[in-house]
Amino acid sequence: MIQAPNIKTPHGNGRILIVEDVEAVRSLAQRIVSDLGYQVQVAHGGFEALKLLDEGNVFDVLFTDIMMPEMDGEALAKIVKQRFPKMKILFVSGFSLISHETINGLGAKYITKPYRKIELAKFLQDIFNEDE
Repeated sequence: MIQAPNIKTPHGNGRILIVEDVEAVRSLAQRIVSDLGYQVQVAHGGFEALKLLDEGNVFDVLFTDIMMPEMDGEALAKIVKQRFPKMKILFVSGFSLISHETINGLGAKYITKPYRKIELAKFLQDIFNEDE
């Protein structure tokens, strides 16, 4: 019997704010990111994310969906980057609705949904290793 190779999933540490309007997707992302060793807080949308930041919560990474009602992820990321320039941005979407210019201008990363845990782990590891 052939067995799949044992691939070690990278783990990390740091604080990540997950912003996703779809509850099932938000819960899954929270579980995966927590399993990878990160401290996670979630927000249902951009305004709730900004409220968490206004309350003094500190995060290393904004992990945000792009298509959300009221405030999309791009608008949220621009506000966050102005107010918290050291915060890293990871856009997550099932649709490619954001320009490379925006991603590059914000120093952001982009991963498409659905993603595998190992893929997300590597993206997050790369984000946290950028400063080293």
